[in-house]
Amino acid sequence: MNKKPPELHIVDGTKPRTTDPTLIPKSLKKRIPKAFWDDPDEWNKDRFIEETADFLFEVYGIGSDQDQHMLQILAEHIEIFVNTKRYIKANNLIINQNNNQTKGPNPALSILKHETQQIVLLCNELGLTPRSRLSKSSTEENTPVAKFLRGPKG
Repeated sequence: MNKKPPELHIVDGTKPRTTDPTLIPKSLKKRIPKAFWDDPDEWNKDRFIEETADFLFEVYGIGSDQDQHMLQILAEHIEIFVNTKRYIKANNLIINQNNNQTKGPNPALSILKHETQQIVLLCNELGLTPRSRLSKSSTEENTPVAKFLRGPKG
């Protein structure tokens, strides 16, 4: 389903078909800054965990001790991503292979790709991506299709 962000409903004067998605508190609304760890040497796992835990609490009210595990796993994947970026920066994207007979992509690129996928997956799970914040749930209870699928007694 094509969902309109809540800001566009305000501009258009329309109402969303579902309940209001999770809105970011005004105190947290600002332009997205450049990640502090864009330079791999600036990566700080503890800072990331602290800032992300604060964000999750401010936006969703999530403060469960159980969520520390998912957040730690996310931080570990980002650390692997950052270390892989550091390695690629030092060793180039294209490297010599087969005793310098041919050139090919650095094998670390596949690690980078895998870690990117895992990071996005975990960020979606925690509600850290814009897409995951725009829709609270994937089901729309009151649409004609949902009513049809529930049947005559539903």
